[in-house]
Amino acid sequence: HSGKPTVPLERYDRLPDDVAPALTPRDAGLRDGEVVPGDHPLPVAVLAAAARVGTWAVPLVVPLAGGIAVVLLALVTFQLTRSRLAAAASVVALVPTAGFWLSASNTASSDTIGLVALLGAVLVLLRAPPTAGAMLGAGALAAVTVGARYTNALAVAALLVAVAVVRPELRRRAAWVLAPLAAGGLLLAGYHTWVYGAPWRTGYGIGLALAAKTANPDKAGLFSYRLDSLSSHVRLYLLRPETLVVLALGAVGVVTALRGRRAGPKVVTAVLVAGAVVALGYYGGRNTWGVGHFEANASFLRYLLPVLAMVAVLVGVALAGLRGRVRLAAAALLVVAGVLAAGTTLRESGGLEVRRDAIEVNRDLRDAVLAATGPDSLVIVKRSDKVLWPDRSTLVASYLVRSREAQARGLTSMFELTPDGARLADVVGRLCAGGEDVHLLDDADWLDDATAAELDVRLGAEGIERTTTLAAGVELSSFSC
Repeated sequence: HSGKPTVPLERYDRLPDDVAPALTPRDAGLRDGEVVPGDHPLPVAVLAAAARVGTWAVPLVVPLAGGIAVVLLALVTFQLTRSRLAAAASVVALVPTAGFWLSASNTASSDTIGLVALLGAVLVLLRAPPTAGAMLGAGALAAVTVGARYTNALAVAALLVAVAVVRPELRRRAAWVLAPLAAGGLLLAGYHTWVYGAPWRTGYGIGLALAAKTANPDKAGLFSYRLDSLSSHVRLYLLRPETLVVLALGAVGVVTALRGRRAGPKVVTAVLVAGAVVALGYYGGRNTWGVGHFEANASFLRYLLPVLAMVAVLVGVALAGLRGRVRLAAAALLVVAGVLAAGTTLRESGGLEVRRDAIEVNRDLRDAVLAATGPDSLVIVKRSDKVLWPDRSTLVASYLVRSREAQARGLTSMFELTPDGARLADVVGRLCAGGEDVHLLDDADWLDDATAAELDVRLGAEGIERTTTLAAGVELSSFSC
């Protein structure tokens, strides 16, 4: 094996041209009949390395990164304040939040790996002596931060500029910091050329191009921005009581940082501002998972993780600067916010308890569909491709849509856009004529009565009968080709 992180789609060349792209799983890309990763390269490499150790090691990578991030968070805060209370406060401000727990669970999260590298770079640049080795290490950590998520580049730039201002003795060693960053940039360019065909192409961009050719959702370009998405993200995730408490204490920390003599808090504030610009100015205006209704595992919370970590550090700075009853009241309020955040993390939609139950439900669904279909079957799905693939070849319903005009979708995912009965009948009819064993899984109840009725009428005219059964409580259709 070449080690290239791609998976050939064996049926791609034999399916009709307007159907074959739907073999691509959601959140991945398609290039030359192969599935390419939509994620950033560093997490892909880290998880691949863990897989070489053993499949048991893969689910441990991100939780271990989460544990390291907690330690680094406390160390950064203690470095800035020399206060154990402040260090504990920063941990209480971040750890109970859904954004942290869901990013530090066994989900393959690039953001937690990036957070570890960012906190490590902050710590090294604030406390390490101006030696070549220390600066090389800081540059390597900065490169890892960017490799984990490219939009972290703005936070890294803010960190380097701020450190250069407050620690002028490091300027003479700037080349040692920039060298690993430049090397990392060259490696990323080579990786993108190898996997995606050009240094500037990304898996995410390739996925958006596939969406534009199929369901064609409105405002789905790489740089599209929706004010209604920003408003919804802010309302759902930043205006919650427990979040407002942390943000208010963080604001006190910013004021303390700007008015104080210590340089470290000012550096953290600069990183916070840069991260907030990216989170609100880019991700906040996109229809990511959880934009329309609260989800504890919302994508926006993952993108906010570096920002929330810097806020948590500044919460510690705030408590270190308060005295007497005011400090006691602030600490008590922070504990209450932490308890509320922990409750949200556990019980809200997308939280740990719900996700635990979902894992069991998905496992049962997977087993039932595999038992009801053959190894060569094609299964049309809405969202269960990640459950069934690669054990079964799946066709993502949204990728079967052919819309020349951009479709309005409001605050929903493009995967809510599914084909009508006529298009489904056309696809199923041609697949049957080609000798394919086709099934349709009504996961998330996407096959409404009108669509099903039109599908049956049109297939009946071609002599194809649809029969249904239940797979773990979900309707599974089969077609007598």
